[in-house]
Amino acid sequence: MTTENRSGLLFSLRRAIFTFGIAFIVVLFDMLVIHLGGVTTLQGLIEQTIILGFGLYFAYTVLAIFGTEIRF
Repeated sequence: MTTENRSGLLFSLRRAIFTFGIAFIVVLFDMLVIHLGGVTTLQGLIEQTIILGFGLYFAYTVLAIFGTEIRF
């Protein structure tokens, strides 16, 4: 999945869905369990998801542009 997301167009809908999904899961986990981000309302959840989602999307796009390999 990550190879398919990295290789592609500059603006990829698949990459956007993947990164915003990851961002939503992280912010929701923080809101319900960890309480580090201070998110307590639905509006805060949406705002933080959008901010983190765009950050992840742009970082993933830069990796796709330069063809950097990610190894785990």
